Amino acid sequence: MNESHPAMLPAEILAAAAKNLLDLGRLDLARHISGLALAENAQCANAHSVQGVVHDALAEWQDGLDHARRAVELQPGFPQLEYNLALSTLRLDDYAKGFALMEARIANRTGPGLRLLPVAPPSAIGCRAPEIRSIAGVF
Repeated sequence: MNESHPAMLPAEILAAAAKNLLDLGRLDLARHISGLALAENAQCANAHSVQGVVHDALAEWQDGLDHARRAVELQPGFPQLEYNLALSTLRLDDYAKGFALMEARIANRTGPGLRLLPVAPPSAIGCRAPEIRSIAGVF
C-alpha cells in the first residue's frame, strides 16, 4: 500500500478484501470486489493481481496476462507479482519469456512474497538438489 497517496487507501482495502475472498475460493466475489477497487483507483496493483488470478482460474488467459502485466508495471520488483506474470505468460505459450520471468523470481529469493520450503531432503528423493515448492499467493 502506498501511504503517500491517500486516494489509494479505499482501493487497497477493497483489494485486500478481494484477496481474502479469492483465498476462500469465491472467484465471483473476488472478481467483483477487485473490480470495485480498480474503479476506485485504476493504479491499484493488488487489485490487478487479484483480477489476473481470477481470470487465469476462469481460463481467460489473455485478460489474466493483461492484469498480471499491469500489476508488475505498477509494483515492479515484487516477486509474487512477477511469478503470477510468469505463469500467465507460460499459459499463453510464450515459454522463453515465461521461463525467464520464473528464473528471475527464483534468483530473488529474499524478496517479499517468496518463500521456498524444502519438501524432502535430497537423499530421501534420490536427487542431488532439494526439491522446492513455492507457497502460492496473490500479493
